[in-house]
Amino acid sequence: AVSVTWAMGNELCSSEPCAVEQTSPDVEDDAAPRSSTFRGAQLLCHARSRRLACAAVGCEVMLHGMDGKSLATLFGHSGPVTCLEVSGSSLFSGSVDKTVCRWNLQTRTLVGKLRGHEGSVWCLALVQGTLFSASDDQTVRQWNFEDGGAQLLRTLEGHQGPVQGLAMTGPALLSSSADGTVRIWAAGSGTHLGTLQGHTRPVTCLAAEGGLLFSGSQDATIRKWNLHNSSCLNCMEGHTEWVTCLLMYEGTLISGARDGTVRRWDVDTGALLAVMCESAAGVTRLLPMD
Repeated sequence: AVSVTWAMGNELCSSEPCAVEQTSPDVEDDAAPRSSTFRGAQLLCHARSRRLACAAVGCEVMLHGMDGKSLATLFGHSGPVTCLEVSGSSLFSGSVDKTVCRWNLQTRTLVGKLRGHEGSVWCLALVQGTLFSASDDQTVRQWNFEDGGAQLLRTLEGHQGPVQGLAMTGPALLSSSADGTVRIWAAGSGTHLGTLQGHTRPVTCLAAEGGLLFSGSQDATIRKWNLHNSSCLNCMEGHTEWVTCLLMYEGTLISGARDGTVRRWDVDTGALLAVMCESAAGVTRLLPMD
C-alpha cells in the first residue's frame, strides 16, 4: 500500500488509497478548469536526521524534532518562504523577498544571503555542491556553495515567463515556466539542450526519473515526456483544476491538484489507478512517508 502525506489548505493529511478507478473520467477537449479563489497555504517540509524543517505562510523557517518539540525558529527573510532544500549541515530557503538564505543546521544561524534575483524565488534544486534557484524574473541562477561561501556561477535565460518548477535527472536540469514550456539544461555548463512544448497553460510542477519527465500544468493535465528525443508520450487527464504537485513513488506517479484530489497513475500506461483523497480544499504539496 502507498502511504503519502499531503498539504491541503492549512492541514497536513495522510491516507491510504480510498477508491480505485480503472479509467480516467472523460474530459472535453475544450474544457477549462473551473475558476477557484481558494489558495491553500503552502506547507513545506524537509525531514533529515530526526529533524523537520517547515515553512508555512510566514517569513520564518521552523525546526522541529520528530517528537514535535520546537528546536528553533529561523528569522532572516522579509517575505513568505516558498521553498526549502538541505545539503549536509546547510539548509537553503527561498522567498518572495527575492533572496535565498543559507542556514547552518548545527548552530541554527544564518550563514548568508544569495542575492541577484529580481523577482520572487519559487523553487530550489541541489546537485553536488551546486544550488539552482528559479524566480519570477524568468531566470534560473546557478550557485556554487562547496567552499563555504556562495558564488553565482551563471544565469540561465530563455523562459518568457516566471520559472515555477525545477527538477534534476542525471546530468540534466529541468525548468518549468508560466510560458507553458519546460526547458532542458546541462546542469554542469548551463547549456540549453531543448524545449518541451505541449501544455496550453503555465507548467507548475515536475517529476523526473531516468529518461522520463512528468509535467503538471494549470491546463489540468499531466504530460509524460521522453527526455532522449523530447517527445510527448502521453497526456494524462482526470484532474479538473490545475495540477500543483507531482511525486514519483514506488513505480507510480502521484499527483495533487486544486480540485482537492490526490491521484495515483500507472507510469507506463498513464492509466488512473486510484483516487487517494477527495476534499474541498486544494492540494499544495506531496511528501512520501517511510
